[in-house]
Amino acid sequence: MKKLRGFTLIELLVVIAIIAILAAILFPVFAKAREKARQISCTSNLKQIALAVNMYAQDFDENFPPKGIYRPDTSSWVPWQTVVAPYVKNGAHTGSATGDTNYGGNVFACPSNPNASSAFANLAGAFQYSCDYVVNYNEAYNTGTAPPNGAAPGDGPFGGQNGQYSTATGIAAQVAPASLIMLYENNGTGGGNSTWNLDPTNTGFATALYAGHTATGNYAFCDGHVKSLRPFATLSQRDGGNGTVNAWTIDGKDFIDSPNANDLPNAKAFLTNAVNKYK
Repeated sequence: MKKLRGFTLIELLVVIAIIAILAAILFPVFAKAREKARQISCTSNLKQIALAVNMYAQDFDENFPPKGIYRPDTSSWVPWQTVVAPYVKNGAHTGSATGDTNYGGNVFACPSNPNASSAFANLAGAFQYSCDYVVNYNEAYNTGTAPPNGAAPGDGPFGGQNGQYSTATGIAAQVAPASLIMLYENNGTGGGNSTWNLDPTNTGFATALYAGHTATGNYAFCDGHVKSLRPFATLSQRDGGNGTVNAWTIDGKDFIDSPNANDLPNAKAFLTNAVNKYK
């Protein structure tokens, strides 16, 4: 009768070691693949929102929606998400303005963002929206004359704000829509009505930029396309970035040309915070 021979302890240890090495090699690959899938889902979200904004613009004389609309009857702001919601048909979350914190599962929420999404309550808390995606209403390097209703001229596509008034820009005013950021990702440290200014001197804005897709973030541009970029790829080489243009200003001008000497250092600090946070 043939005697069966089992594995020795050394052989078992060698097999376990090989499995452990393979796991160490493959697990990061699986994690990257999973993150890539989430990034694609995030890209789809931004694409839908960008299309909604452009459909709104076509219905309103080629003007982008304002970042918010003030309601004097309730002394509150209606966010831009509410304005474009009819074109999205996905994203409003019914719930309590204070007691319900489940803002996920809609087009306004990034599946990769690990931070607790801020929310903006609309119409006395009847609806809430995730704030994972925010609009560019950068007011650094303001140019031109003040628009009607007293709002400050803004350099981002969603315009500026002065007190209770907000204004957005028209499509025709954009020098290069394919190079101008419309929407970018928020890391969930703040909320408001889902708008951010490229101004690190404001503590709420300073760490707002999300770049958690393997050190990149998704950006929707005014022509409707979405692109994944590292933070400094949104700033021109002349400004100290590695992009071909300054993607934050509607007139395509570099921050280095701004009459405000703080604009460029502020922008660099804003982007540097994102780089350091998502190394």
